[in-house]
Amino acid sequence: MTENEAKKIVQDLYAKEELFVMLSVARANMMNGKSVPYIGKKESGEGSLFVFTSYERAKECMDECGYEVLDGVYTIGRIEKTDKYRNLHTMFSLALAMGVAHVEFDMGSEDSFGCNIRWFLTANDLKQDAVSVLMSEEEMQKVMSNQEGIPARMNPVDIYQFSNPYKVSEERASAIIHHIFTAEEGETYGDFYNTFYEKESLHENCFVANYLNTKLIPMAMQNEKPEDVEGFRKVNSVIQLAVWNRLFEQGVFTLTDRETGELYVNDNSIYVLYTDLFKYMGKFNYSKLSNRNTLLQLIKDYGAERIVVTDGPYGMIVIERSVWEEALG
Repeated sequence: MTENEAKKIVQDLYAKEELFVMLSVARANMMNGKSVPYIGKKESGEGSLFVFTSYERAKECMDECGYEVLDGVYTIGRIEKTDKYRNLHTMFSLALAMGVAHVEFDMGSEDSFGCNIRWFLTANDLKQDAVSVLMSEEEMQKVMSNQEGIPARMNPVDIYQFSNPYKVSEERASAIIHHIFTAEEGETYGDFYNTFYEKESLHENCFVANYLNTKLIPMAMQNEKPEDVEGFRKVNSVIQLAVWNRLFEQGVFTLTDRETGELYVNDNSIYVLYTDLFKYMGKFNYSKLSNRNTLLQLIKDYGAERIVVTDGPYGMIVIERSVWEEALG
Protein backbone atom coordinates (compact mmCIF):
# COMPACT_ATOMS: atom_id res chain seq x y z
CA MET A 1 0.00 0.00 0.00
CA THR A 2 1.34 3.43 -0.93
CA GLU A 3 1.24 6.40 1.40
CA ASN A 4 -1.34 8.08 -0.82
CA GLU A 5 -3.54 5.00 -0.64
CA ALA A 6 -3.20 4.99 3.14
CA LYS A 7 -4.06 8.70 3.30
CA LYS A 8 -7.18 8.08 1.22
CA ILE A 9 -8.29 5.42 3.71
CA VAL A 10 -7.89 7.65 6.79
CA GLN A 11 -9.47 10.61 5.04
CA ASP A 12 -12.51 8.48 4.19
CA LEU A 13 -12.63 7.29 7.78
CA TYR A 14 -12.49 10.79 9.19
CA ALA A 15 -15.22 11.93 6.81
CA LYS A 16 -17.73 9.41 8.23
CA GLU A 17 -20.60 10.91 10.21
CA GLU A 18 -20.36 8.12 12.78
CA LEU A 19 -17.89 5.50 13.92
CA PHE A 20 -17.85 3.10 16.86
CA VAL A 21 -15.23 2.69 19.56
CA MET A 22 -14.58 -0.16 21.96
CA LEU A 23 -15.16 1.02 25.54
CA SER A 24 -13.71 -0.24 28.80
CA VAL A 25 -15.90 -2.78 30.57
CA ALA A 26 -13.93 -2.47 33.81
CA ARG A 27 -14.47 1.29 33.98
CA ALA A 28 -18.08 1.32 32.81
CA ASN A 29 -20.92 2.75 34.84
CA MET A 30 -23.60 0.18 34.11
CA MET A 31 -26.27 2.10 35.98
CA ASN A 32 -26.27 5.01 33.53
CA GLY A 33 -24.60 3.29 30.57
CA LYS A 34 -21.36 5.21 30.19
CA SER A 35 -17.71 4.29 29.88
CA VAL A 36 -14.44 5.56 28.44
CA PRO A 37 -12.58 4.23 25.39
CA TYR A 38 -10.71 1.02 26.01
CA ILE A 39 -6.94 1.34 25.68
CA GLY A 40 -5.28 -1.90 24.67
CA LYS A 41 -1.62 -2.80 24.41
CA LYS A 42 0.16 -3.80 21.23
CA GLU A 43 2.97 -6.36 21.39
CA SER A 44 5.40 -3.45 21.35
CA GLY A 45 3.79 -2.12 24.53
CA GLU A 46 2.28 0.83 22.67
CA GLY A 47 -1.21 1.89 23.74
CA SER A 48 -3.98 1.60 21.14
CA LEU A 49 -7.59 2.60 20.61
CA PHE A 50 -9.98 0.36 18.68
CA VAL A 51 -12.40 2.04 16.29
CA PHE A 52 -14.92 0.42 13.92
CA THR A 53 -16.98 1.49 10.95
CA SER A 54 -20.09 -0.32 12.22
CA TYR A 55 -21.58 -1.54 15.48
CA GLU A 56 -21.79 -5.09 14.17
CA ARG A 57 -18.07 -5.13 13.32
CA ALA A 58 -17.27 -3.95 16.83
CA LYS A 59 -19.41 -6.74 18.33
CA GLU A 60 -17.82 -9.38 16.09
CA CYS A 61 -14.35 -8.26 17.11
CA MET A 62 -15.21 -8.37 20.82
CA ASP A 63 -16.65 -11.86 20.44
CA GLU A 64 -13.63 -13.12 18.51
CA CYS A 65 -11.18 -11.57 20.98
CA GLY A 66 -13.08 -12.89 23.99
CA TYR A 67 -13.59 -9.38 25.36
CA GLU A 68 -15.82 -9.57 28.43
CA VAL A 69 -19.52 -8.91 27.82
CA LEU A 70 -21.57 -8.51 31.01
CA ASP A 71 -25.20 -9.63 30.93
CA GLY A 72 -25.31 -9.22 27.15
CA VAL A 73 -24.18 -5.56 27.21
CA TYR A 74 -21.45 -4.80 24.67
CA THR A 75 -19.41 -1.81 25.81
CA ILE A 76 -19.31 -0.02 22.47
CA GLY A 77 -19.74 3.71 21.99
CA ARG A 78 -20.83 5.73 18.98
CA ILE A 79 -18.51 8.54 17.86
CA GLU A 80 -20.46 11.31 16.13
CA LYS A 81 -18.65 13.87 14.01
CA THR A 82 -20.89 16.67 15.32
CA ASP A 83 -20.29 15.92 19.03
CA LYS A 84 -17.91 18.57 20.37
CA TYR A 85 -16.54 16.47 23.22
CA ARG A 86 -16.66 12.98 21.72
CA ASN A 87 -15.77 13.31 18.05
CA LEU A 88 -12.80 11.47 16.59
CA HIS A 89 -10.54 14.54 16.53
CA THR A 90 -11.12 15.29 20.22
CA MET A 91 -10.74 11.64 21.17
CA PHE A 92 -7.43 11.35 19.33
CA SER A 93 -6.16 14.61 20.87
CA LEU A 94 -6.94 13.30 24.35
CA ALA A 95 -5.33 9.96 23.51
CA LEU A 96 -2.10 11.68 22.49
CA ALA A 97 -2.16 13.73 25.71
CA MET A 98 -2.35 10.43 27.61
CA GLY A 99 0.52 8.88 25.65
CA VAL A 100 -1.67 6.64 23.50
CA ALA A 101 -0.15 6.74 20.01
CA HIS A 102 -1.92 4.07 17.93
CA VAL A 103 -5.39 3.35 16.56
CA GLU A 104 -6.68 0.17 14.97
CA PHE A 105 -9.68 0.40 12.64
CA ASP A 106 -11.99 -2.60 12.09
CA MET A 107 -9.63 -4.98 13.84
CA GLY A 108 -10.20 -8.60 12.89
CA SER A 109 -11.93 -7.84 9.59
CA GLU A 110 -10.57 -7.95 6.05
CA ASP A 111 -10.56 -4.14 6.11
CA SER A 112 -8.43 -3.89 9.23
CA PHE A 113 -6.18 -0.84 9.17
CA GLY A 114 -3.85 0.45 11.88
CA CYS A 115 -1.84 3.63 12.03
CA ASN A 116 -0.14 6.19 14.23
CA ILE A 117 -2.67 8.67 15.63
CA ARG A 118 -0.44 11.67 15.01
CA TRP A 119 0.00 10.60 11.38
CA PHE A 120 -3.79 10.21 11.08
CA LEU A 121 -4.26 13.83 12.19
CA THR A 122 -1.58 15.09 9.81
CA ALA A 123 -3.09 13.15 6.89
CA ASN A 124 -6.39 14.93 7.56
CA ASP A 125 -4.78 18.37 7.99
CA LEU A 126 -5.66 18.35 11.70
CA LYS A 127 -3.66 19.52 14.68
CA GLN A 128 -3.71 18.10 18.16
CA ASP A 129 -6.32 20.23 19.89
CA ALA A 130 -6.02 21.54 23.42
CA VAL A 131 -7.81 18.86 25.43
CA SER A 132 -11.45 19.45 26.34
CA VAL A 133 -12.13 17.20 29.29
CA LEU A 134 -15.59 16.71 30.75
CA MET A 135 -15.17 16.72 34.52
CA SER A 136 -17.32 15.55 37.40
CA GLU A 137 -18.40 18.10 40.01
CA GLU A 138 -15.82 16.69 42.45
CA GLU A 139 -13.03 17.03 39.87
CA MET A 140 -14.10 20.58 39.05
CA GLN A 141 -13.99 21.57 42.72
CA LYS A 142 -10.44 20.25 43.02
CA VAL A 143 -9.35 22.18 39.94
CA MET A 144 -11.00 25.38 41.17
CA SER A 145 -9.31 25.05 44.56
CA ASN A 146 -5.93 24.48 42.87
CA GLN A 147 -5.62 21.01 44.39
CA GLU A 148 -4.83 19.51 41.00
CA GLY A 149 -4.75 20.31 37.31
CA ILE A 150 -7.17 19.18 34.65
CA PRO A 151 -7.02 15.36 34.52
CA ALA A 152 -5.64 13.82 31.33
CA ARG A 153 -8.24 11.15 30.58
CA MET A 154 -10.76 10.21 27.98
CA ASN A 155 -14.24 11.72 28.07
CA PRO A 156 -17.09 9.34 28.97
CA VAL A 157 -19.10 7.94 26.06
CA ASP A 158 -22.64 6.55 26.08
CA ILE A 159 -22.80 2.80 25.61
CA TYR A 160 -24.62 2.36 22.32
CA GLN A 161 -28.18 0.98 22.57
CA PHE A 162 -27.87 0.74 26.36
CA SER A 163 -30.86 0.37 28.64
CA ASN A 164 -30.67 -0.58 32.29
CA PRO A 165 -32.91 -3.65 32.76
CA TYR A 166 -32.67 -3.41 36.55
CA LYS A 167 -33.99 0.12 36.99
CA VAL A 168 -37.72 0.00 37.68
CA SER A 169 -39.76 2.85 36.22
CA GLU A 170 -42.14 4.79 38.45
CA GLU A 171 -45.12 3.42 36.55
CA ARG A 172 -43.97 -0.19 36.88
CA ALA A 173 -43.01 0.33 40.53
CA SER A 174 -46.54 1.51 41.30
CA ALA A 175 -48.02 -1.55 39.58
CA ILE A 176 -45.91 -4.17 41.33
CA ILE A 177 -46.09 -2.52 44.77
CA HIS A 178 -49.86 -2.76 44.38
CA HIS A 179 -49.46 -6.56 44.28
CA ILE A 180 -48.76 -6.42 48.03
CA PHE A 181 -52.37 -5.41 48.64
CA THR A 182 -54.14 -7.59 46.07
CA ALA A 183 -54.81 -10.67 48.22
CA GLU A 184 -58.58 -11.05 48.34
CA GLU A 185 -60.75 -12.82 50.86
CA GLY A 186 -60.91 -16.50 50.04
CA GLU A 187 -57.74 -16.41 47.93
CA THR A 188 -55.39 -19.28 48.72
CA TYR A 189 -51.72 -19.00 49.60
CA GLY A 190 -50.92 -20.52 46.23
CA ASP A 191 -52.96 -17.86 44.40
CA PHE A 192 -51.11 -15.09 46.20
CA TYR A 193 -47.76 -16.78 45.55
CA ASN A 194 -48.57 -16.98 41.83
CA THR A 195 -49.05 -13.21 41.71
CA PHE A 196 -45.40 -12.69 42.61
CA TYR A 197 -44.07 -15.66 40.65
CA GLU A 198 -45.98 -15.13 37.40
CA LYS A 199 -46.67 -11.39 37.27
CA GLU A 200 -43.22 -10.16 38.33
CA SER A 201 -39.64 -10.86 37.31
CA LEU A 202 -36.96 -11.94 39.77
CA HIS A 203 -35.65 -8.40 39.83
CA GLU A 204 -39.12 -7.02 40.52
CA ASN A 205 -39.57 -9.52 43.37
CA CYS A 206 -36.44 -8.08 44.99
CA PHE A 207 -37.63 -4.53 44.37
CA VAL A 208 -40.98 -5.16 46.07
CA ALA A 209 -39.36 -7.00 48.99
CA ASN A 210 -36.92 -4.14 49.46
CA TYR A 211 -39.83 -1.67 49.50
CA LEU A 212 -41.63 -3.80 52.07
CA ASN A 213 -38.66 -4.04 54.40
CA THR A 214 -37.32 -0.51 54.12
CA LYS A 215 -40.56 1.47 53.79
CA LEU A 216 -43.81 -0.31 54.66
CA ILE A 217 -42.76 -2.39 57.67
CA PRO A 218 -40.80 0.44 59.38
CA MET A 219 -43.75 2.80 58.74
CA ALA A 220 -46.22 0.33 60.24
CA MET A 221 -43.96 -0.15 63.27
CA GLN A 222 -43.63 3.61 63.74
CA ASN A 223 -47.42 3.99 63.54
CA GLU A 224 -47.80 1.16 66.07
CA LYS A 225 -49.83 -1.07 63.78
CA PRO A 226 -48.71 -4.60 64.67
CA GLU A 227 -51.38 -6.22 62.48
CA ASP A 228 -49.96 -4.42 59.43
CA VAL A 229 -46.41 -5.41 60.38
CA GLU A 230 -47.50 -9.04 60.61
CA GLY A 231 -49.34 -8.84 57.28
CA PHE A 232 -46.38 -7.30 55.48
CA ARG A 233 -44.05 -9.93 56.91
CA LYS A 234 -46.31 -12.68 55.59
CA VAL A 235 -46.17 -11.07 52.14
CA ASN A 236 -42.38 -10.95 52.44
CA SER A 237 -42.28 -14.68 53.21
CA VAL A 238 -44.31 -15.36 50.05
CA ILE A 239 -41.85 -13.34 47.96
CA GLN A 240 -38.90 -15.13 49.60
CA LEU A 241 -40.27 -18.47 48.42
CA ALA A 242 -40.90 -17.14 44.90
CA VAL A 243 -37.31 -15.86 44.69
CA TRP A 244 -35.86 -19.11 46.02
CA ASN A 245 -37.83 -21.19 43.50
CA ARG A 246 -36.83 -19.08 40.49
CA LEU A 247 -33.29 -18.19 41.56
CA PHE A 248 -31.54 -20.36 38.97
CA GLU A 249 -33.67 -19.33 35.99
CA GLN A 250 -30.57 -17.37 34.94
CA GLY A 251 -26.89 -17.35 35.84
CA VAL A 252 -26.18 -16.44 39.45
CA PHE A 253 -23.00 -15.47 41.25
CA THR A 254 -21.52 -15.19 44.71
CA LEU A 255 -19.10 -12.56 45.98
CA THR A 256 -15.47 -13.39 46.75
CA ASP A 257 -12.61 -11.38 48.22
CA ARG A 258 -10.40 -9.93 45.48
CA GLU A 259 -7.18 -10.67 47.36
CA THR A 260 -7.84 -14.05 48.94
CA GLY A 261 -10.55 -15.48 46.66
CA GLU A 262 -12.47 -16.47 49.81
CA LEU A 263 -16.27 -16.42 49.75
CA TYR A 264 -17.66 -13.19 51.21
CA VAL A 265 -19.90 -13.92 54.20
CA ASN A 266 -21.34 -11.10 56.31
CA ASP A 267 -23.53 -11.54 59.39
CA ASN A 268 -23.95 -15.26 58.57
CA SER A 269 -25.26 -14.30 55.15
CA ILE A 270 -24.10 -15.42 51.70
CA TYR A 271 -24.65 -12.94 48.88
CA VAL A 272 -26.15 -14.22 45.63
CA LEU A 273 -26.35 -11.94 42.60
CA TYR A 274 -28.54 -12.71 39.59
CA THR A 275 -26.52 -10.54 37.21
CA ASP A 276 -22.86 -9.69 36.73
CA LEU A 277 -23.69 -6.40 35.02
CA PHE A 278 -22.41 -4.31 37.92
CA LYS A 279 -19.42 -6.44 38.93
CA TYR A 280 -16.79 -3.78 38.24
CA MET A 281 -18.70 -1.14 40.17
CA GLY A 282 -18.13 -2.91 43.49
CA LYS A 283 -15.17 -4.10 45.53
CA PHE A 284 -15.63 -7.88 45.20
CA ASN A 285 -15.03 -10.49 42.53
CA TYR A 286 -17.86 -12.64 41.20
CA SER A 287 -17.86 -16.42 41.17
CA LYS A 288 -20.54 -18.16 39.09
CA LEU A 289 -22.65 -20.84 40.76
CA SER A 290 -23.28 -23.86 38.58
CA ASN A 291 -26.52 -24.99 40.23
CA ARG A 292 -28.68 -24.90 43.35
CA ASN A 293 -26.83 -27.81 44.97
CA THR A 294 -23.57 -25.85 44.78
CA LEU A 295 -25.22 -23.01 46.69
CA LEU A 296 -26.64 -25.38 49.28
CA GLN A 297 -23.19 -26.88 49.79
CA LEU A 298 -21.71 -23.40 50.38
CA ILE A 299 -24.47 -22.71 52.91
CA LYS A 300 -23.56 -25.91 54.71
CA ASP A 301 -19.79 -25.34 54.55
CA TYR A 302 -20.00 -21.80 55.91
CA GLY A 303 -22.89 -22.32 58.32
CA ALA A 304 -24.90 -19.53 56.68
CA GLU A 305 -28.30 -18.66 58.07
CA ARG A 306 -29.46 -16.33 55.31
CA ILE A 307 -29.05 -15.64 51.60
CA VAL A 308 -29.05 -12.04 50.41
CA VAL A 309 -30.32 -11.97 46.81
CA THR A 310 -29.66 -8.79 44.84
CA ASP A 311 -28.49 -7.32 41.54
CA GLY A 312 -25.94 -5.23 43.44
CA PRO A 313 -26.88 -1.54 43.49
CA TYR A 314 -30.67 -1.82 43.62
CA GLY A 315 -33.17 -3.83 45.67
CA MET A 316 -32.45 -6.95 47.67
CA ILE A 317 -34.28 -9.63 49.59
CA VAL A 318 -33.07 -11.71 52.52
CA ILE A 319 -34.07 -15.37 52.29
CA GLU A 320 -34.19 -17.07 55.69
CA ARG A 321 -33.01 -20.64 56.29
CA SER A 322 -36.59 -21.80 56.97
CA VAL A 323 -37.54 -20.99 53.37
CA TRP A 324 -35.07 -23.27 51.61
CA GLU A 325 -35.38 -25.98 54.26
CA GLU A 326 -39.16 -26.03 53.78
CA ALA A 327 -38.80 -25.99 49.99
CA LEU A 328 -36.43 -28.95 50.16
CA GLY A 329 -38.78 -30.82 52.46
